[in-house]
Amino acid sequence: MPSTVELLERFPGLRFIVTELGAVWVPGFLQHLDQAARAFRRLQDLSHLSMSPPAYVERQVRFTPFAGEPVGWMMQASSPGLFCFSAPNFAELIGSRHVTPAG
Repeated sequence: MPSTVELLERFPGLRFIVTELGAVWVPGFLQHLDQAARAFRRLQDLSHLSMSPPAYVERQVRFTPFAGEPVGWMMQASSPGLFCFSAPNFAELIGSRHVTPAG
C-alpha cells in the first residue's frame, strides 16, 4: 500500500484541505516530516521520491487556521501559501454576541 507521500508523488494534481483542526501545529509538523525523512533514508530507500516530504505538503495540502491563531508567525515559520482563509459559516455565528440574524 502506498504512503501518502507516494500518492502525492503519483498524483501531483491531487489537493487536500485540512479544516477544523487549527493550523498552529503545521510549522512543527513540517519540521518533523523533514527530520523523519532524513533519519529514515538510512533505513528505507526514498530515491523514488522527487521531493522531500515537506515539499509535497507545501505543493498539495492547505490548512485553515482558527481565529486567534498567530497566522503571521505561522506563515513566517513555514510557507504563506499553506494557509486558506474564508468567511466564517454564518450558521456557526448565529446566537453569538457579535452576529444576530437580520429580521
